[in-house]
Amino acid sequence: MKILDITTGHPGSVHDARVFRNSAVYRQLQKTPSNFHVLGDSAYPLDSFIMTPYKNTGNLTAEQRKYNAVHSSSRCCVERCIGLLKGKFRRLKNFDAQDDVLMCKLIVGSAVVHNIILSREGIESELIAVEASDAGSDISTSCGRSDIVSTKRDKICSELSAL
Repeated sequence: MKILDITTGHPGSVHDARVFRNSAVYRQLQKTPSNFHVLGDSAYPLDSFIMTPYKNTGNLTAEQRKYNAVHSSSRCCVERCIGLLKGKFRRLKNFDAQDDVLMCKLIVGSAVVHNIILSREGIESELIAVEASDAGSDISTSCGRSDIVSTKRDKICSELSAL
């Protein structure tokens, strides 16, 4: 539930995938061995180091639906963390600051204080509301490696169905 990395400085209208591609985390993840990956929602590109859910157009197989369910339940921790942060610092929900530099400092400061609170007090047992993702469209796989990356996700999907 701690925030390990934060990127600020992009206006609210910049897509999550673009912010991610321009982050230091993205550059580090590109060095990730092929048998490791992080989970991202449908706003992020499917890549060798980031697994996303299958796009649900109504034709998913039972295996793909199971993969999506396991993927989603694994990502709940991230959503709970963001919900906890916004619950403690309600101003972050509707930020309307004129000074971009100040706004970025307040966001980073809130994340730091969030981590300090967790270190000292732990996670409250109260219900943490998880907001619906505002991520919309699926982004195509980068670098023309879609077959290799899709095969990796399909392999994970098959292994999950065997469980």
